[in-house]
Amino acid sequence: MKPPKSETFFDRLLKYRILIAAGIFFLCLLFHVHGSSLGMYYEYLPTVTDEAVKESYHLFGKDRSIRSDEWAIHTPLYLSQEANDYGLYSSQMGIGEVNMVLDYYAPVKHIITLGKPLNWGYLLFGSETGLSWYWCGQVILFFLLGYEVCSILTRRNTRLSVLGSFLIALSPAIQWWMIPHVPIVILYAMALFTFGYYLFKEGNILKRILWTALLSISLIGFIFSIFPSAQVLSGLTVFFLLLACLYRDREELSLNRSLLFCILAVILIAGGISASFLYSSLEDFKALLNTSYPGRRISLGGNWKISDLFTHLYSIFLAFKDTNVSNNSEVATFIHFAPLFFLLYPRLRNRGRNRKDMVPGAVLCILLFVVALFMCVGFPEWLAKITLFSYVNRVKVPFGFAAVLLTVWAMDRIEKEEISFALWERILYPLAYGAVMCLFLNEKALAYLTVKYAVLEIVFFVLVLFLLFSGYRRLTVLSLCALMVFAGGFVNPLCRGISPITNHPLSDTLQEIREEDPEARFLCVDDSWPITEFLLANGVKTINATNFYPAGDYEIIDEKKEFTDAYNRYCHESIQLYEGDLSIEVLHTDSILIHMNPEHLKKLEIDYLLSGDDVSALLEKYGIDSTVLLEQDGRRLYKLIY
Repeated sequence: MKPPKSETFFDRLLKYRILIAAGIFFLCLLFHVHGSSLGMYYEYLPTVTDEAVKESYHLFGKDRSIRSDEWAIHTPLYLSQEANDYGLYSSQMGIGEVNMVLDYYAPVKHIITLGKPLNWGYLLFGSETGLSWYWCGQVILFFLLGYEVCSILTRRNTRLSVLGSFLIALSPAIQWWMIPHVPIVILYAMALFTFGYYLFKEGNILKRILWTALLSISLIGFIFSIFPSAQVLSGLTVFFLLLACLYRDREELSLNRSLLFCILAVILIAGGISASFLYSSLEDFKALLNTSYPGRRISLGGNWKISDLFTHLYSIFLAFKDTNVSNNSEVATFIHFAPLFFLLYPRLRNRGRNRKDMVPGAVLCILLFVVALFMCVGFPEWLAKITLFSYVNRVKVPFGFAAVLLTVWAMDRIEKEEISFALWERILYPLAYGAVMCLFLNEKALAYLTVKYAVLEIVFFVLVLFLLFSGYRRLTVLSLCALMVFAGGFVNPLCRGISPITNHPLSDTLQEIREEDPEARFLCVDDSWPITEFLLANGVKTINATNFYPAGDYEIIDEKKEFTDAYNRYCHESIQLYEGDLSIEVLHTDSILIHMNPEHLKKLEIDYLLSGDDVSALLEKYGIDSTVLLEQDGRRLYKLIY
């Protein structure tokens, strides 16, 4: 009889992983640590109130200007809610009120926030701690839930579960898209899978109540993330994978009356809260769905390439060198070997001693095949609408998530089935995979990577596969974990506090005005976005902050409704003052340029104007007196007197 295996340091770390994570989370909150690129505002507004505060802001890494969805929209929007007392409706970014749950699911004092625990920090402790709570909580949960998902998938293969958590949490796709929408959808999907599985398996009534509560919270959060582009595929992935794992483990499930009560409780809690909010916000949802963009957007697929089914060769080095095509976020992918394991599935199935163990792999293969068809061939409109794929335009991220799960599952099958590969297979499979990746090395890819690093990257993948097929499991895992730290661990900066928003003479002036007149309206012209969001983050009412759906602002000056289609969209709003008539131009699907004259300022009842140009003469020509309250970094803050 073998002596019991002694517990290693690694085993103890895993055993107490939740306590360790809680300790790390507490320290992050204590020092207000986060990974936002909010420091970009120090580039736009270099004049500061306190140089020492600026110097202590960055702890590690650098800000990413391309992450503007995060630092110039999401984070300022969340910070603005403190001035709005975290109300469900806000007029901080327009004349009319907008539903803040539909605006990136911002923190609000409403029962719907039960489904967004990452927002609780804002409600409990305010903006500075709230930002840290959101960022650090999300990163920590990615590791914890990634581990649990892969642990369920592999039947407690701890080594591969750790690898899976690294492949998910530190993937370039997650890190470059980190906040607002895409990663949070993946996070909720993993939570639904994990808590749903444990609800069926757990027999202890107290633990079952815990899983019921967590599942209810996760379901509300998933529903109201309101990003169907990622929700459809990630939801389908975890739903069918959960069914597969429950079928595989059906003999271990605790199917009794308490389970039925718990399922009913989830339906009543999540369904009741969701239905109540939907009913009360029905008009807001209609406004969102009827926008020119993204409400009327339809995706039919067919505009992706075969190379998009593989790990993008750019992904490894994006943290250290910006891409030469599109932007870093667009080309960042998950790191996986799904195409190879898809082809090897028949081999794994034939060697499988328990056919039930093959079901999760089969589900993932079928799902990836269908998604690959959508990506590379496309669906007719009727099929896209029936399957809800018509909403999917960010397909590479949820595809990559499923691809990682197939990779982890296949590696587990190879290990547990003790599949022995012949020498020619150990050499041929990795070399064939590397050869296919070489086909994707076009002129632009080589210009970015250079031949040296392209070869190095492909050789690395070939060697990892060779190690895997040769039985060197631990070395395979260590190599891939190290790669993930390199590829994803250095994407976002490590910073503390929100001084890029508050540490400026302009910030001080804005706060003084807000205290004297909280209803004062601001407009940013000539140098609009993202400075508009800086004003918003400081809590002042900024008329031309990023528009999620029309709040009635420009209908006031567009009396003939000539430009409704232009501003009836999610968009960044840039404004130029001139002497002509109103004109609104769509620069991009999510960006508009508005030409207006000072008469329109009167109609919009603008009290303060922030401009990159001297507009005093133009204002005077239209009978508007103005006083320059502050000049900073080439911008003037005017108080308007009509």
